[in-house]
Amino acid sequence: EALEKMRRNGFVVLESLLPTEWVRKLEAEAQAFLDLPQEGLIPQPLRAGRTEGHLAFTAPWASDWLLKNDLILEVVAGYMTNMLAAGRTQEEQQWALVQWLTSGASLDWFLLPEWGPKRGPLLDDPPAGCSDVGEREDVGPFFGRI
Repeated sequence: EALEKMRRNGFVVLESLLPTEWVRKLEAEAQAFLDLPQEGLIPQPLRAGRTEGHLAFTAPWASDWLLKNDLILEVVAGYMTNMLAAGRTQEEQQWALVQWLTSGASLDWFLLPEWGPKRGPLLDDPPAGCSDVGEREDVGPFFGRI
């Protein structure tokens, strides 16, 4: 149900995922962090008096108990279907993203066969620095040669 709502709306709210006490503590820590100027990061004002900020990738934000929630991982795994990088040059990837955006930006667009892994040297023998997790036939959120 959560994945269907994310596909339909572009986001999903997972209520009561963590105990209320934990959320209050996290909110307080985030507010204290965001109230201090962070070198190299410039907060961006948003509508309705909100501000976009960045939390450091340290505890508690990088903690397994927060990041490795089974429900979150299941929703993310269902959402992450972008295999554009698998076997494509940067220019091909950029053009494909333009096509995705101009076609309505549906998540199911990435499931079309023509946007799956592209056979060829970039997929078969990825350059140094590119991921080579799994085999070239593997697809999914954590596999593929990208």
